[in-house]
Amino acid sequence: MAYLAMLLMVPVGDVVKFHTRETISDAGVASFMCSHFIAAHPRIKAILDEGRPLSTEMWHPIVKPHYHLPAELPAAVAVLEDVEATEPDIQRDEWVLAEIHKLRDACRYGIAHGLAMVVIL
Repeated sequence: MAYLAMLLMVPVGDVVKFHTRETISDAGVASFMCSHFIAAHPRIKAILDEGRPLSTEMWHPIVKPHYHLPAELPAAVAVLEDVEATEPDIQRDEWVLAEIHKLRDACRYGIAHGLAMVVIL
């Protein structure tokens, strides 16, 4: 079963606060979504499944809510671009490629606006 990953772009000062589902949604400046299915790729897994734990009452049995700081997002973009450029199976799968692009676009937005990316399933 694939889950939807919500990618919330949040000011760095707000990401360290304790959050409920409502407060993190309110703190989000922008939101993106991608399928969590692409986390099956070992190089993408670190982006969607690992990061700094979000202080929250929310949870998910697969991945706890977490975030990546703006300074960490260029490395994520580099990984996503390298996966796309070097893996023929990815290049031929339009759906997977589109989901990777959604994640890449969220990371680029965070970089451009100095926002942390919060990942919630």
